[in-house]
Amino acid sequence: MITIRQQIPSRKMPVFREFFISKYGEDGVIIVADVSQQEPRITALLSKDPTLIAAFNNGEDVHSAVAKTLFGLDEIEKSDPRRKIGKEVGLGIAYGLSADGLYTNLKEKAPEIENLTVEKCQEFIDNYFKKFPAVKRMVDRLVQEGYRNEYVRTPAGRKIHINIHANGWERACMNYPHQGGGVDMLKPWTYFLLEYTRQAGIPFGLTMLIHDEVVLDVRKELLDTYLELIDKSFKDAVALAVPNSPVPFIYEVGHGDSWACKE
Repeated sequence: MITIRQQIPSRKMPVFREFFISKYGEDGVIIVADVSQQEPRITALLSKDPTLIAAFNNGEDVHSAVAKTLFGLDEIEKSDPRRKIGKEVGLGIAYGLSADGLYTNLKEKAPEIENLTVEKCQEFIDNYFKKFPAVKRMVDRLVQEGYRNEYVRTPAGRKIHINIHANGWERACMNYPHQGGGVDMLKPWTYFLLEYTRQAGIPFGLTMLIHDEVVLDVRKELLDTYLELIDKSFKDAVALAVPNSPVPFIYEVGHGDSWACKE
């Protein structure tokens, strides 16, 4: 049976990922690496929003930065429900999030928020665009370009076709540059990794690409070598996909006995 690995539950039920272990048994280790906060970073890059760019360059938690700006706060705890609102709104912009969609997300992920309504969610979205006008200009620009050209571009300049006669084409105009920008980074990352492992005379080790996640299965004695090559290949990929970016792109990596090592 071929498993559709994109549908394997992760954070909600990480136990399923524990079934995916090294083919080398006790001599092997699973490495999982992915781009940290990829969509918000691409939003910052495409919009050139100064608040978002400053948050990433200062190493701040971007979701907290969004929530502080949205609600006029000096500080906010990670457990504060308002941070969850900032997170869901900020992430949802890359997917053309509607008030109904935000309401559904918040009811599931932040049930502690009281008196939540669709109308209130629309207020959150409207307020986000007021506080982050550069993001609003980005959204309008992408939709206009998609309609005029019937394509949009990723940060690397790659064209992605837009079918303006299909339902949801406006959302696609926002979504494709974000998702496509991630692909433009992931492909050269794995290509450079392949080249560097060949040069080092070691197996490629790649077993899966899941969204923005790179999963390798390697021998334990080569772990440090792979970690070095993952770092080197990622930096080369970023330089190729988003050259001279004002937004830093970084990755997170974990390793352990199973695919759940980074959960």
